Amino acid sequence: YHAPFSRSTKSDTVFAPARRGTLTHKILELIDYSEKNDEKRIREFTRSLVGRGLMTEEEASAVSYSDIASFFSSELGKRACRAVKRRNEWAFTMKKSTAELAAEADSPEISRAVADSLPSKILIQGVIDCAFRDESGIVVIDFKTDWCSAADERNGFSRFKKLYGRQIELYCEVVEKEYGEPVERASLFMLR
Repeated sequence: YHAPFSRSTKSDTVFAPARRGTLTHKILELIDYSEKNDEKRIREFTRSLVGRGLMTEEEASAVSYSDIASFFSSELGKRACRAVKRRNEWAFTMKKSTAELAAEADSPEISRAVADSLPSKILIQGVIDCAFRDESGIVVIDFKTDWCSAADERNGFSRFKKLYGRQIELYCEVVEKEYGEPVERASLFMLR
């Protein structure tokens, strides 16, 4: 089943969660990082995107300004704002051998399946949401717009760590290769 990109009615547009996530990431990519980015400033910035034709009115209304503001008011967000160097939406491509991928598998069964079914080299492409360097070191952030329950929080977000852990490890590998030093901190930032 393929979920529709968006569904229009006469009165409004209902965006699929993935599309709302893409719109949120767009704002986080383009906005100037400032500790003053509260809901009002984020709304004004988003209105400027609409004015420049980079977002529609319907798209702007689908974004949660409070979710984005939660990042800028957090300690991690404040660090990102003060960073010496920062890259947003960092596109990368890397090659990995099937042997490397098989060695990283979670189980012997998956390792064998990888080794038996994939070509000798794999091209991996992705986008790192945010990476920055400050006085404490290099930080990698992956923004998530998934819904979190109170149980997720009580359990230390273990479901999300398991779901996205390998992705974050891969991002750290890319950043460490680029900068030639280890990542000090890698975070999933749950905007909701």
